[in-house]
Amino acid sequence: MQKLYDENAPWYRGNLHTHTTLSDGHLDPDEAIQYYRKEGYSFLAITDHRRFYQYNEEKGFTLLGGTELDDNDFENHAAWHIIGVGMTKAARYTRGDKAPRMIQAVREAGGIAILGHPVWSLLTHRDMMSLDGIFATEIYSGVSEACTGRGDSSEYVDICAAKGCRHMLLGVDDTHYYDRDVFQAWIMLQAPSLSREDLMASLLAGNFYATEGGPGFRQITVDGDTIEVQCEPSQVVTFYSDAFYCDDRVQYAAAAPIRSATYKIKKSDSFVRVQLTDEKGKRSTSQYIEVNRKPV
Repeated sequence: MQKLYDENAPWYRGNLHTHTTLSDGHLDPDEAIQYYRKEGYSFLAITDHRRFYQYNEEKGFTLLGGTELDDNDFENHAAWHIIGVGMTKAARYTRGDKAPRMIQAVREAGGIAILGHPVWSLLTHRDMMSLDGIFATEIYSGVSEACTGRGDSSEYVDICAAKGCRHMLLGVDDTHYYDRDVFQAWIMLQAPSLSREDLMASLLAGNFYATEGGPGFRQITVDGDTIEVQCEPSQVVTFYSDAFYCDDRVQYAAAAPIRSATYKIKKSDSFVRVQLTDEKGKRSTSQYIEVNRKPV
């Protein structure tokens, strides 16, 4: 039996994609930090375009070093936006560098590389599958949804996952305007503390889930061929996998909201992703759970 969450560890709320007046955001860095702190966030990454913003630790709040590198291919209608988080120095980047070099630059600077808003970017599945070194993909993007209607990448990432390309999944604001694009999506992360080292270790371990303000996860337990979810009250619990048909994939609330649900792993499943939905349609998603692993 495996429990995915530590029932004694604290949960912290954070946003890993934020813009300020250092590039094309509408608040300066100090204003942005205070905006998120007042909303109850515990960590943040300022990721301005082609600018590095340093990390900092204060009591109750941590700023992770960050940047966003980009390559917009207007001829082929594909935007490659690579977000760097957790960096300890600026990435060595030249305008016009392609995605593989941007990923390498982020990693060389001590950070993790995130593929930004792939549906907004009009990337094909082959585009994402061609990238090495990506740690996470943005499944929910606040500004992409609020301003262009292309913030939901859930079907996109699942199709890639079914082909063997699986990354961690993030909810982010990608804040620019600080109105309808702010506090729209984030991650809830478990870590021993808010030190940079603990936050980065927990990110790398996948000890977090992405949310649009949907129900929270309490526990996910994998026991043999069964996955059991304990959660905040939900109207729908969906167990996405790479099986074509599952009669228990989508489970709806009846007389009362769902607080726990179980799923039988199918022989054709290689992953399961659990999504919780509330009465307003707000969602939360687990990371991919690897199942039916073949012996090495």
